[in-house]
Amino acid sequence: MKNLLKIAMTLLAGVMLSTSCGVNGEDSDVYTTMATVVESVYSSSPYYIVFDDGKTAAVENHNKWNPTFPENVSELRYIISYEILDTKVTGFDNYIRIVSATHVTSRLLEFVTADDFTGDKGLQNYTAPAKIDVLMLSDALNYITLMVYYQGENSYTVPNLRLVCNQAETSPYKDLYVENDGYLYLELYYDNTNNKGTMELGTFVSYKTSNVKGIINNYKGVKIISISPNNNLPEVFTHTFHAEN
Repeated sequence: MKNLLKIAMTLLAGVMLSTSCGVNGEDSDVYTTMATVVESVYSSSPYYIVFDDGKTAAVENHNKWNPTFPENVSELRYIISYEILDTKVTGFDNYIRIVSATHVTSRLLEFVTADDFTGDKGLQNYTAPAKIDVLMLSDALNYITLMVYYQGENSYTVPNLRLVCNQAETSPYKDLYVENDGYLYLELYYDNTNNKGTMELGTFVSYKTSNVKGIINNYKGVKIISISPNNNLPEVFTHTFHAEN
């Protein structure tokens, strides 16, 4: 899989924290990964970290970086670079010092019907191409994360990318659905109204769902249909959980 640090630095605007390198005057290893920043109810720190493998971490330098949680939002997705400290904190797997943090857009996985393809804001208007390059699943807090390439004028405008679960009979791509093949079918839609352009851009987007472990246990993999930037025709991105015997 591509190096997350290189992708984050190339495609997304990160926040570098001024922090001393190393513990006890020595250089420390710096790790980079996808994680969720979770709002804390404890006064000692405004947040803590949940990694996509389920491990948790308290943050030593939380006073130098305190991301804002919008109203009714208690989880934020980030790519973080961090050092692991020797100190142990009760209730957490690790105690870390964050070196840099790159925000990742998060949305909900939507369940849609024919009604969602009508009206001014209907999905039938989401016709711009978008190509999926990487899919990552985390059952720690139930996120499906995609690396998506799309066209636009600039990388600062958050792309309007919607990942939906549809039924074959109501899908504009119903001919691409294969009955009983064991895959979960999803559809990715992109509306470029607020960012028209021909520059190739890329971003991570995380989609919150209810049960990633159930998806892994009940399906052979995930197939996502989107419009290809190569020919403006529908294409299927396939992610298989386990290789065929």
